[in-house]
Amino acid sequence: MNKTLIAVVVIILLILGGWYVYQGQGGNAVDEQGPIKIGLSAPLTGQGASWGQNSLAGATLAVKEFNDQGGINGRQIELIAEDDKATPKDGVSVFTKFINIDKVAGIVGPIASSAAGPALPLAQAAKIPVIMIASAPQFTSLGEYMFRVYPSDSYQGNIGAEFMVNELKVKKVALMYTQNDYGQNLAKVFKEKFVSLGGEITFEGSYPDTTAPDFRTDIAKIKTSDSQAIYSVLYPANAVVSFRQLKEMKVNLPIMGADGYSGEEVTGNTFADGVIFGVVKTNMRDEFTAKIKSLTGFTDLQVAAPALFAYDATNALLTAIKEAGSTDGTKIKNALGKVSVAGVSNEMIKFGPDREVENPSFEIRVIKNKTSVPYVKN
Repeated sequence: MNKTLIAVVVIILLILGGWYVYQGQGGNAVDEQGPIKIGLSAPLTGQGASWGQNSLAGATLAVKEFNDQGGINGRQIELIAEDDKATPKDGVSVFTKFINIDKVAGIVGPIASSAAGPALPLAQAAKIPVIMIASAPQFTSLGEYMFRVYPSDSYQGNIGAEFMVNELKVKKVALMYTQNDYGQNLAKVFKEKFVSLGGEITFEGSYPDTTAPDFRTDIAKIKTSDSQAIYSVLYPANAVVSFRQLKEMKVNLPIMGADGYSGEEVTGNTFADGVIFGVVKTNMRDEFTAKIKSLTGFTDLQVAAPALFAYDATNALLTAIKEAGSTDGTKIKNALGKVSVAGVSNEMIKFGPDREVENPSFEIRVIKNKTSVPYVKN
Protein backbone atom coordinates (compact mmCIF):
# COMPACT_ATOMS: atom_id res chain seq x y z
CA MET A 1 0.00 0.00 0.00
CA ASN A 2 1.54 3.35 -1.03
CA LYS A 3 1.96 6.28 1.35
CA THR A 4 -0.81 8.34 -0.27
CA LEU A 5 -3.35 5.53 0.14
CA ILE A 6 -2.28 4.95 3.76
CA ALA A 7 -2.76 8.66 4.50
CA VAL A 8 -6.25 8.60 2.97
CA VAL A 9 -7.23 5.55 5.03
CA VAL A 10 -5.96 7.18 8.26
CA ILE A 11 -7.92 10.36 7.55
CA ILE A 12 -11.11 8.37 6.89
CA LEU A 13 -10.67 6.41 10.11
CA LEU A 14 -10.14 9.61 12.10
CA ILE A 15 -13.28 11.16 10.61
CA LEU A 16 -15.33 8.04 11.34
CA GLY A 17 -13.94 7.88 14.87
CA GLY A 18 -14.82 11.50 15.52
CA TRP A 19 -18.33 10.96 14.12
CA TYR A 20 -18.80 7.93 16.38
CA VAL A 21 -17.80 9.89 19.49
CA TYR A 22 -20.11 12.76 18.51
CA GLN A 23 -23.04 10.42 17.99
CA GLY A 24 -22.34 8.60 21.25
CA GLN A 25 -22.48 11.85 23.19
CA GLY A 26 -25.78 12.98 21.70
CA GLY A 27 -24.03 15.85 19.93
CA ASN A 28 -22.46 17.15 23.13
CA ALA A 29 -19.02 15.54 23.44
CA VAL A 30 -18.08 16.43 27.02
CA ASP A 31 -14.37 16.66 27.80
CA GLU A 32 -13.34 13.88 30.20
CA GLN A 33 -10.23 15.81 31.22
CA GLY A 34 -9.72 19.19 32.83
CA PRO A 35 -12.41 20.84 34.99
CA ILE A 36 -15.93 19.44 35.07
CA LYS A 37 -18.22 22.16 33.76
CA ILE A 38 -21.79 22.62 34.94
CA GLY A 39 -24.15 25.44 34.01
CA LEU A 40 -26.45 27.62 36.09
CA SER A 41 -29.34 29.37 34.32
CA ALA A 42 -30.94 32.09 36.47
CA PRO A 43 -32.26 35.68 36.30
CA LEU A 44 -29.16 37.44 37.56
CA THR A 45 -30.56 40.84 36.56
CA GLY A 46 -34.00 42.33 35.96
CA GLN A 47 -37.22 40.98 37.42
CA GLY A 48 -36.48 38.25 39.89
CA ALA A 49 -32.82 39.23 40.28
CA SER A 50 -32.92 38.39 43.98
CA TRP A 51 -34.00 34.85 43.04
CA GLY A 52 -31.14 34.63 40.58
CA GLN A 53 -28.51 35.98 42.92
CA ASN A 54 -29.67 33.58 45.63
CA SER A 55 -29.50 30.71 43.15
CA LEU A 56 -25.98 31.73 42.17
CA ALA A 57 -24.94 31.88 45.81
CA GLY A 58 -26.35 28.43 46.57
CA ALA A 59 -24.74 26.83 43.52
CA THR A 60 -21.44 28.57 44.26
CA LEU A 61 -21.41 27.20 47.79
CA ALA A 62 -22.08 23.63 46.65
CA VAL A 63 -19.30 23.81 44.05
CA LYS A 64 -16.88 25.31 46.59
CA GLU A 65 -17.54 22.50 49.05
CA PHE A 66 -16.85 19.85 46.40
CA ASN A 67 -13.71 21.61 45.21
CA ASP A 68 -12.45 22.06 48.78
CA GLN A 69 -12.66 18.28 49.14
CA GLY A 70 -10.62 17.68 45.99
CA GLY A 71 -13.34 17.89 43.38
CA ILE A 72 -14.54 14.74 41.63
CA ASN A 73 -11.97 12.08 40.84
CA GLY A 74 -9.25 14.70 41.12
CA ARG A 75 -11.00 17.12 38.76
CA GLN A 76 -12.17 20.54 39.92
CA ILE A 77 -15.71 21.73 39.15
CA GLU A 78 -16.24 24.91 37.14
CA LEU A 79 -19.59 26.67 37.56
CA ILE A 80 -20.63 28.67 34.50
CA ALA A 81 -23.46 31.03 35.46
CA GLU A 82 -25.46 32.84 32.78
CA ASP A 83 -28.23 35.43 33.05
CA ASP A 84 -31.46 34.13 31.47
CA LYS A 85 -33.29 37.33 32.56
CA ALA A 86 -36.39 35.14 33.14
CA THR A 87 -37.29 35.48 29.45
CA PRO A 88 -37.85 32.78 26.78
CA LYS A 89 -35.34 34.32 24.36
CA ASP A 90 -32.53 34.56 26.89
CA GLY A 91 -33.34 31.12 28.27
CA VAL A 92 -32.76 29.60 24.84
CA SER A 93 -29.56 31.60 24.35
CA VAL A 94 -28.16 30.42 27.68
CA PHE A 95 -28.92 26.75 27.01
CA THR A 96 -27.54 26.99 23.48
CA LYS A 97 -24.27 28.32 24.89
CA PHE A 98 -24.11 25.65 27.58
CA ILE A 99 -24.66 22.86 25.06
CA ASN A 100 -22.67 24.00 22.03
CA ILE A 101 -19.87 26.14 23.48
CA ASP A 102 -19.31 25.27 27.13
CA LYS A 103 -20.05 21.54 26.72
CA VAL A 104 -21.43 21.29 30.24
CA ALA A 105 -22.02 17.95 31.93
CA GLY A 106 -25.29 19.13 33.47
CA ILE A 107 -27.41 22.21 34.14
CA VAL A 108 -28.94 23.66 37.30
CA GLY A 109 -32.02 25.80 36.66
CA PRO A 110 -33.77 27.64 35.24
CA ILE A 111 -35.56 29.03 38.25
CA ALA A 112 -38.10 30.97 36.13
CA SER A 113 -40.63 28.95 34.14
CA SER A 114 -40.69 31.66 31.48
CA ALA A 115 -37.03 30.98 30.70
CA ALA A 116 -37.36 27.22 31.07
CA GLY A 117 -40.21 26.51 28.66
CA PRO A 118 -38.41 26.82 25.29
CA ALA A 119 -34.93 26.00 26.66
CA LEU A 120 -35.45 22.62 28.32
CA PRO A 121 -36.18 20.69 25.08
CA LEU A 122 -32.69 21.67 23.85
CA ALA A 123 -31.06 19.89 26.79
CA GLN A 124 -33.35 16.90 26.45
CA ALA A 125 -32.38 16.54 22.77
CA ALA A 126 -28.68 16.85 23.65
CA LYS A 127 -29.02 14.32 26.50
CA ILE A 128 -27.82 16.75 29.14
CA PRO A 129 -29.32 16.28 32.62
CA VAL A 130 -31.13 19.30 34.05
CA ILE A 131 -32.17 19.83 37.65
CA MET A 132 -34.59 22.73 37.43
CA ILE A 133 -36.18 24.92 40.06
CA ALA A 134 -38.84 26.25 37.64
CA SER A 135 -42.25 25.05 38.76
CA ALA A 136 -44.54 24.77 35.71
CA PRO A 137 -46.04 21.26 36.02
CA GLN A 138 -45.38 20.00 32.48
CA PHE A 139 -41.60 20.43 32.43
CA THR A 140 -40.50 17.08 33.86
CA SER A 141 -42.69 15.31 31.30
CA LEU A 142 -40.45 16.66 28.51
CA GLY A 143 -38.14 13.68 28.91
CA GLU A 144 -35.98 11.45 31.06
CA TYR A 145 -33.18 14.04 31.42
CA MET A 146 -35.48 16.52 33.18
CA PHE A 147 -35.39 16.54 37.01
CA ARG A 148 -36.83 19.02 39.50
CA VAL A 149 -35.75 19.84 43.04
CA TYR A 150 -38.68 22.21 43.59
CA PRO A 151 -42.34 21.08 43.74
CA SER A 152 -44.48 21.97 40.74
CA ASP A 153 -47.22 24.58 40.63
CA SER A 154 -49.82 21.86 41.00
CA TYR A 155 -48.91 21.79 44.71
CA GLN A 156 -49.02 25.48 45.51
CA GLY A 157 -52.01 26.27 43.29
CA ASN A 158 -54.10 23.72 45.17
CA ILE A 159 -52.82 24.89 48.55
CA GLY A 160 -53.63 28.52 47.67
CA ALA A 161 -57.21 27.64 46.73
CA GLU A 162 -57.72 25.55 49.87
CA PHE A 163 -56.33 28.38 52.03
CA MET A 164 -58.67 30.92 50.46
CA VAL A 165 -61.74 28.76 51.11
CA ASN A 166 -60.86 27.13 54.43
CA GLU A 167 -58.86 29.85 56.21
CA LEU A 168 -59.88 33.17 54.69
CA LYS A 169 -63.46 31.91 54.22
CA VAL A 170 -63.88 33.62 50.85
CA LYS A 171 -65.84 32.29 47.90
CA LYS A 172 -65.38 35.11 45.35
CA VAL A 173 -61.86 35.92 44.17
CA ALA A 174 -60.26 38.23 41.60
CA LEU A 175 -57.38 36.56 39.73
CA MET A 176 -54.33 38.50 38.47
CA TYR A 177 -51.43 36.70 36.80
CA THR A 178 -48.46 37.18 34.51
CA GLN A 179 -48.57 35.97 30.90
CA ASN A 180 -45.97 33.21 30.95
CA ASP A 181 -45.64 29.56 31.89
CA TYR A 182 -45.31 30.38 35.58
CA GLY A 183 -48.30 32.69 35.88
CA GLN A 184 -50.62 30.90 33.49
CA ASN A 185 -50.03 27.42 34.88
CA LEU A 186 -50.32 28.48 38.50
CA ALA A 187 -53.46 30.52 37.81
CA LYS A 188 -55.00 27.56 35.97
CA VAL A 189 -54.34 25.15 38.84
CA PHE A 190 -55.66 27.64 41.41
CA LYS A 191 -58.78 28.41 39.39
CA GLU A 192 -59.69 24.76 38.83
CA LYS A 193 -59.24 23.88 42.50
CA PHE A 194 -61.00 27.00 43.77
CA VAL A 195 -64.04 26.40 41.57
CA SER A 196 -64.12 22.72 42.58
CA LEU A 197 -64.35 23.88 46.21
CA GLY A 198 -67.40 26.00 45.38
CA GLY A 199 -65.60 29.26 44.70
CA GLU A 200 -66.19 31.77 41.91
CA ILE A 201 -63.65 33.81 39.91
CA THR A 202 -65.20 37.28 39.75
CA PHE A 203 -62.45 38.93 37.70
CA GLU A 204 -59.52 37.62 35.68
CA GLY A 205 -56.65 39.73 34.34
CA SER A 206 -53.36 38.71 32.73
CA TYR A 207 -50.31 40.91 32.12
CA PRO A 208 -46.99 40.83 30.23
CA ASP A 209 -43.95 39.98 32.31
CA THR A 210 -41.47 42.21 30.49
CA THR A 211 -42.96 45.62 31.22
CA ALA A 212 -44.58 47.33 34.18
CA PRO A 213 -48.28 47.51 33.33
CA ASP A 214 -50.70 50.10 34.65
CA PHE A 215 -53.14 48.01 36.66
CA ARG A 216 -55.55 50.82 37.52
CA THR A 217 -58.17 50.04 34.88
CA ASP A 218 -58.43 46.46 36.10
CA ILE A 219 -58.30 47.51 39.74
CA ALA A 220 -61.32 49.71 39.10
CA LYS A 221 -63.15 46.65 37.77
CA ILE A 222 -62.14 44.63 40.82
CA LYS A 223 -63.35 47.46 43.06
CA THR A 224 -66.83 47.39 41.54
CA SER A 225 -67.04 43.60 41.55
CA ASP A 226 -68.07 41.61 44.58
CA SER A 227 -64.61 40.09 44.99
CA GLN A 228 -63.71 39.18 48.56
CA ALA A 229 -59.98 38.65 47.95
CA ILE A 230 -57.29 38.71 45.24
CA TYR A 231 -55.10 35.81 44.16
CA SER A 232 -52.04 37.42 42.59
CA VAL A 233 -49.32 35.65 40.56
CA LEU A 234 -47.08 38.41 39.19
CA TYR A 235 -43.34 38.83 38.90
CA PRO A 236 -41.89 40.87 41.78
CA ALA A 237 -41.46 44.28 40.13
CA ASN A 238 -44.97 44.21 38.64
CA ALA A 239 -46.44 42.83 41.85
CA VAL A 240 -45.13 45.81 43.83
CA VAL A 241 -46.67 48.21 41.29
CA SER A 242 -50.03 46.46 41.63
CA PHE A 243 -49.87 46.59 45.44
CA ARG A 244 -49.12 50.31 45.38
CA GLN A 245 -51.97 51.04 42.95
CA LEU A 246 -54.41 48.90 44.96
CA LYS A 247 -53.63 50.94 48.07
CA GLU A 248 -53.85 54.23 46.14
CA MET A 249 -57.30 53.23 44.88
CA LYS A 250 -58.35 52.13 48.38
CA VAL A 251 -58.94 48.50 47.49
CA ASN A 252 -58.31 46.80 50.82
CA LEU A 253 -59.03 43.19 49.93
CA PRO A 254 -56.84 40.38 51.26
CA ILE A 255 -54.12 39.50 48.75
CA MET A 256 -52.61 36.06 48.44
CA GLY A 257 -49.71 35.18 46.16
CA ALA A 258 -47.31 32.37 45.48
CA ASP A 259 -43.64 31.63 46.09
CA GLY A 260 -42.48 34.49 43.87
CA TYR A 261 -43.36 36.92 46.67
CA SER A 262 -40.74 35.47 49.00
CA GLY A 263 -37.96 37.55 47.39
CA GLU A 264 -36.66 40.78 48.92
CA GLU A 265 -38.10 42.91 46.05
CA VAL A 266 -41.54 42.13 47.51
CA THR A 267 -40.99 41.42 51.20
CA GLY A 268 -38.89 44.56 51.64
CA ASN A 269 -41.47 46.87 50.05
CA THR A 270 -43.83 48.94 52.18
CA PHE A 271 -46.76 48.43 49.81
CA ALA A 272 -46.55 44.64 50.26
CA ASP A 273 -47.38 44.79 53.95
CA GLY A 274 -50.15 42.30 54.70
CA VAL A 275 -49.69 40.22 51.54
CA ILE A 276 -50.00 36.49 52.16
CA PHE A 277 -48.13 33.93 50.10
CA GLY A 278 -47.49 30.21 49.97
CA VAL A 279 -43.93 28.95 49.79
CA VAL A 280 -42.14 25.66 50.09
CA LYS A 281 -41.17 24.99 53.68
CA THR A 282 -37.41 24.73 53.96
CA ASN A 283 -34.85 23.90 56.59
CA MET A 284 -33.23 27.34 56.58
CA ARG A 285 -30.62 27.45 59.32
CA ASP A 286 -28.26 30.12 60.59
CA GLU A 287 -25.31 27.90 59.70
CA PHE A 288 -26.30 27.82 56.02
CA THR A 289 -26.91 31.58 55.93
CA ALA A 290 -23.48 32.17 57.46
CA LYS A 291 -21.83 29.99 54.81
CA ILE A 292 -23.55 31.92 52.02
CA LYS A 293 -22.55 35.27 53.47
CA SER A 294 -18.94 34.12 53.78
CA LEU A 295 -18.73 33.80 49.99
CA THR A 296 -17.09 36.63 48.10
CA GLY A 297 -19.74 38.86 46.57
CA PHE A 298 -22.63 37.64 48.73
CA THR A 299 -21.88 39.31 52.09
CA ASP A 300 -24.94 41.57 51.88
CA LEU A 301 -27.29 39.07 50.24
CA GLN A 302 -30.67 38.61 51.89
CA VAL A 303 -30.60 34.83 51.87
CA ALA A 304 -33.87 33.32 50.65
CA ALA A 305 -35.28 29.97 49.56
CA PRO A 306 -33.77 29.92 46.03
CA ALA A 307 -30.29 29.67 47.58
CA LEU A 308 -31.29 26.46 49.33
CA PHE A 309 -32.86 24.89 46.24
CA ALA A 310 -29.93 25.79 44.00
CA TYR A 311 -27.52 24.39 46.60
CA ASP A 312 -29.44 21.12 46.76
CA ALA A 313 -29.81 20.89 42.97
CA THR A 314 -26.08 21.48 42.47
CA ASN A 315 -25.16 19.05 45.22
CA ALA A 316 -27.42 16.37 43.72
CA LEU A 317 -25.97 16.91 40.23
CA LEU A 318 -22.36 16.74 41.44
CA THR A 319 -23.12 13.67 43.55
CA ALA A 320 -24.58 11.98 40.48
CA ILE A 321 -21.50 12.87 38.40
CA LYS A 322 -19.29 11.42 41.13
CA GLU A 323 -21.31 8.23 41.39
CA ALA A 324 -21.50 7.87 37.60
CA GLY A 325 -17.71 8.20 37.41
CA SER A 326 -18.21 10.06 34.15
CA THR A 327 -19.48 13.27 32.56
CA ASP A 328 -21.53 11.29 30.05
CA GLY A 329 -25.09 12.60 30.16
CA THR A 330 -26.80 9.22 30.09
CA LYS A 331 -24.69 7.87 32.94
CA ILE A 332 -25.34 10.99 35.02
CA LYS A 333 -29.07 10.77 34.30
CA ASN A 334 -29.13 7.16 35.46
CA ALA A 335 -27.23 8.07 38.62
CA LEU A 336 -29.64 10.92 39.40
CA GLY A 337 -32.47 8.42 39.54
CA LYS A 338 -30.71 6.77 42.48
CA VAL A 339 -29.35 9.84 44.27
CA SER A 340 -30.29 10.29 47.92
CA VAL A 341 -28.45 13.12 49.67
CA ALA A 342 -29.12 15.21 52.77
CA GLY A 343 -30.58 18.57 51.78
CA VAL A 344 -31.11 22.06 53.13
CA SER A 345 -34.35 22.76 51.26
CA ASN A 346 -35.69 19.36 52.30
CA GLU A 347 -34.46 16.77 54.74
CA MET A 348 -33.52 14.41 51.91
CA ILE A 349 -33.12 15.11 48.20
CA LYS A 350 -34.41 12.12 46.29
CA PHE A 351 -36.27 11.92 43.00
CA GLY A 352 -39.33 9.78 42.38
CA PRO A 353 -40.13 7.83 39.19
CA ASP A 354 -41.52 11.06 37.69
CA ARG A 355 -38.16 12.77 38.44
CA GLU A 356 -39.90 15.16 40.85
CA VAL A 357 -38.40 15.72 44.30
CA GLU A 358 -40.08 13.55 46.91
CA ASN A 359 -41.96 14.71 50.02
CA PRO A 360 -42.22 18.50 49.53
CA SER A 361 -44.11 20.59 52.08
CA PHE A 362 -45.56 24.11 51.96
CA GLU A 363 -46.18 26.83 54.51
CA ILE A 364 -48.21 30.04 54.46
CA ARG A 365 -46.42 33.31 55.33
CA VAL A 366 -47.47 36.93 55.59
CA ILE A 367 -45.42 40.10 55.06
CA LYS A 368 -45.19 42.37 58.11
CA ASN A 369 -42.84 45.31 58.60
CA LYS A 370 -40.77 44.43 55.53
CA THR A 371 -40.21 40.82 56.47
CA SER A 372 -42.18 37.60 56.11
CA VAL A 373 -43.40 35.61 59.11
CA PRO A 374 -45.51 32.45 59.44
CA TYR A 375 -49.20 33.18 58.97
CA VAL A 376 -51.25 32.92 62.16
CA LYS A 377 -55.00 33.03 61.94
CA ASN A 378 -56.51 35.98 63.81
